[in-house]
Amino acid sequence: MYPNLRRGGLAAATALALATALVQAAPAWASTAPAASRGHTSKVPQCGFNGHYYGAADSGYGSHGTESHIWTWTHWSVSHVTGHFSGESAWITDPNNAYYSLEVGFVSGQAYSSISGGYNGWTNGMMPYYTVGNSAESYFQDVFLPSSTYIYLIAQAGGSDDFADVLGSNTTYMAKDITNWPISSDSAHEQNHMQGEVTDTATWMGGGSGDSMTLYWINGSGSAYPWGYLNMCENSPYWASSSNGKDYFANGGY
Repeated sequence: MYPNLRRGGLAAATALALATALVQAAPAWASTAPAASRGHTSKVPQCGFNGHYYGAADSGYGSHGTESHIWTWTHWSVSHVTGHFSGESAWITDPNNAYYSLEVGFVSGQAYSSISGGYNGWTNGMMPYYTVGNSAESYFQDVFLPSSTYIYLIAQAGGSDDFADVLGSNTTYMAKDITNWPISSDSAHEQNHMQGEVTDTATWMGGGSGDSMTLYWINGSGSAYPWGYLNMCENSPYWASSSNGKDYFANGGY
């Protein structure tokens, strides 16, 4: 579910080639720096509260996709209650009309697939998924991501090349073409968005101690570029942080 921030396809082999070409060494701060040193030096605005808690960032307009190079969690915990979950997701979305949105990420906890062939039920693993139209339709891939692993979340809506991919350097965890949703028709208003989301304060965000990532926007030709700036929001006790105010982002908390 998209928070009220201040707003806020290709074949699998081709998508994997794109992600692999963009691989960079994970920044040192990403897995080693304590939360207090990750650029979290000033008050971060609160995300609009809709019953869920967020550590989120957005950037730009007129984009055709969002890509996140992100660490999977080492440890995590979700309160085992129907409907509860913890997740990280990259979005391309219209902040004023979330019908025009594609969300790609991984989640632990409740999974519900309205699209045929997806997983339904509770999981304590990290499961790849995508939604369109702010969860109007959803698909959860019945596979678990490895812990402490650098992966690539790609949400692209370019018109002829719309897809939702979760990739490793040499592994495809999920690769789905998006053929039935008119996201690209709203491309002038599409914004890059990244978020950690939890349903309750008994659930960890970002693995508890924090998750970190490098963020990219995708142009109409499918090329990816680092974010040039970002706006953040958070819901205490969860936090959002950036070490450079641009393409490095982290979120976490219990």
